[in-house]
Amino acid sequence: MATSADKLSQILVEACKFARDGMDDEAVILELAKLELLPKKLLPKAKTEKEEVVSFYASKQAEAAAVQAQLSLELGKGSGKHGKYTLADIKKLLEGPKQKPTQISPSALQLANEHGISIAGVVGTGKEGRIVLKDIEALMEKKDESQEISISPLALKKLEEAGYSKGDLAGVIGTGKEGRILQKDVEEFIKQQKGSETEDNDTDDE
Repeated sequence: MATSADKLSQILVEACKFARDGMDDEAVILELAKLELLPKKLLPKAKTEKEEVVSFYASKQAEAAAVQAQLSLELGKGSGKHGKYTLADIKKLLEGPKQKPTQISPSALQLANEHGISIAGVVGTGKEGRIVLKDIEALMEKKDESQEISISPLALKKLEEAGYSKGDLAGVIGTGKEGRILQKDVEEFIKQQKGSETEDNDTDDE
């Protein structure tokens, strides 16, 4: 009389043989049942026309939402059972990654608030981009430099294209609001500079 161990050994031998023949799990179970090595209750149930096939990737609702949003799902990456995506997972994907709040030291934040320094988009020199005191001090220096000469972006571009810097505009008062230097002011400055250079050359020739 065959023992449970003998039967188990026979099941493993036959299952391995069927697997080597390229059968999938359901086919292997079916063949083992035919050999009466497995009870018929373990046979996979035949699918009816009304039976809905559940996705390996997501639940029914989650998959419908993913298809509508044209999302690509990765197998086993969801938070549900067996790694399936849930509706909550799809909502998170649609929301996108949450931006981490700007990290700044208390002393740096206090200094920034006192001087009205904006930290938007600033990446600090501290650990993991944390904004520290010296970063705010550097921003203050830049702010002071920019306040020395008020110049429009277009005017500055025109100035640099001509080979000059803001320092060359010392003493120039623009025609814009509160003496802001505009593009036409830079053009006039460049014209004067070229005129002066021409006069210097004429003097040298004499």
